[in-house]
Amino acid sequence: VDFKGLGIRFDVHVRLEGSTMSVGIPQDTLTEYPAQSSDVLGRITVFPFLGATNIDESSGYAFIPDGSGALIPYNQVDDERYYRQDIYGPDRGIVDRTIVNDAINPPETIALPVFGMVHGEGLNGMMANVLQGAPYGRISSHLKSQNIPYNRTYVTVTYRDVYAQPISNSGETVSLKSKDLYPADLLIKYTFTEEADATYAAFARLYRDALFSNQSPQAQSIPRLRLDVIGVDSIPSLFGSRTISMTTFEQAMTIHQSLTDQDIHLRMNLMSWNKGAFDQNTRQMTFDRNMGSKDQRNAFLTYAQENDIGLRFDVVSNPSNTASTTAYKYNSTLITRLFGTDRLVPLFDPGRLSGQADDIKSLIDSMTHVSFYGAGDTVVSMKTAGTYAPADTSVDLYLDFIKTFDDINTGVTSPNAYMLPWITDAYDVPMSSSNYLYAPISVPFLQMVMSGHVTMYASYANFTADLGVHALNLIEYGVHPSFITTWAPTVDMREGAYGYLYTTTFDLWKDDMSLLYHTVAFPLSMTSGAMIIDHYALSENVMVTVWNNNQTVYTNYGEEPVTVGLETIEGLSYHVVQHP
Repeated sequence: VDFKGLGIRFDVHVRLEGSTMSVGIPQDTLTEYPAQSSDVLGRITVFPFLGATNIDESSGYAFIPDGSGALIPYNQVDDERYYRQDIYGPDRGIVDRTIVNDAINPPETIALPVFGMVHGEGLNGMMANVLQGAPYGRISSHLKSQNIPYNRTYVTVTYRDVYAQPISNSGETVSLKSKDLYPADLLIKYTFTEEADATYAAFARLYRDALFSNQSPQAQSIPRLRLDVIGVDSIPSLFGSRTISMTTFEQAMTIHQSLTDQDIHLRMNLMSWNKGAFDQNTRQMTFDRNMGSKDQRNAFLTYAQENDIGLRFDVVSNPSNTASTTAYKYNSTLITRLFGTDRLVPLFDPGRLSGQADDIKSLIDSMTHVSFYGAGDTVVSMKTAGTYAPADTSVDLYLDFIKTFDDINTGVTSPNAYMLPWITDAYDVPMSSSNYLYAPISVPFLQMVMSGHVTMYASYANFTADLGVHALNLIEYGVHPSFITTWAPTVDMREGAYGYLYTTTFDLWKDDMSLLYHTVAFPLSMTSGAMIIDHYALSENVMVTVWNNNQTVYTNYGEEPVTVGLETIEGLSYHVVQHP
């Protein structure tokens, strides 16, 4: 393809094989040459009208990997609204991540580089899988409008960004373009389906088979409750900061024993345990003295090894170094409210990881599992030792880091697709989409992909409005519950790094922990370790999840009883049917 007026040339490789079509743009074929225009290549949109449809021609929907997954029905009036999101989230070395309005929830991100279109469910469908170039990709989905009367979903690849370059300490910036093209070798595989395979559930099965093609199912078969326990917090003081104890070693053991005495199987992680608390995790791999004496520490480590308690590591970098770690320099005022905190939050620096894996493995010697926050969902361009490293380099560094723990159960928070074959546990799995008005139907596409291969845990139930509805959602999606807790009152952290957590006190939550676990334990025990093979809405309030171990789960979100076959499902309840 040669755009002579722009001076831009590249090759497009198209391969047809059976019911699939592969489209590739090799990066080494991209050429910019002198022309009348002074423009340079910014983005390439690939086949934007492939699979496009007019509402008068076909009913159906677009599937987008927004959060757990979402459907955009085509039976909507002409609409100028559209969906657009970077695959794996934005490059944090480029984009200002400041949240300026706490009243607005941030959108869910894209963890899977896949999308699809259905022209009449059970008739015809198309699924697209971005096999190469995903860290530079962006998925867009448009409903038909008066200007362009076609529903369409497609991928755009970024080869240059426009970024804000700081020019003063007062926050002044100038807009610049990336000097060099990103090394994005693009390859998209389109699979065309029909009849029973023309559904979002069939797309999930296809993608799961491709992602885990060389692996057998390994997900936990025993329902567990994930419990993250905060050890210490960092509090501002007259000279710097100081740490305060939120849970000592002995109190952590008491929490564990209290819950296991109630027949609760735990996936317990001690977090913020190290000297300096959150800010120094993976930099100071020594336990904070406020957690207890050396003898108490040793007693805890022995207890942890015997009772499957792990340590959580927050893979972060020092805020003072952020201006020199990235390709275009971070603006030091960015990322002021990750997790809703009021302080400057450290940025993730994958360049430091290679020297830390051995230290971490030595520290967790004999432990049965470990967890990481910040390694699974971060894409960041950076500059290390004066050398520019593009966004996909950070993906490779984080992945190589996680691979070093393949001999132990490894949990990662909000993992992207490339992490899934290498971990055993996925934390903070989204339980819905962003709930955009034009994409009102949330589906468990992400859960379908992970089911059977990765044990899934939801975000903390402490901050869920209705534990009863949350329990039904966990049962429907096959996801395990989670809580975060402290022994000391939550109010003690109000000025600290975890000041955004407004309710964590174990004494206040222990009964709800037990109630939620025992509510979901039986239905999850029927499906844990199995794979979801189908999911659909039986009616407005009744959802059906079909598992490959001959279990079918009906969840009734309505308040009135519903009769399904010979069974009556009470309001706000569920029913598990075991087929011969």
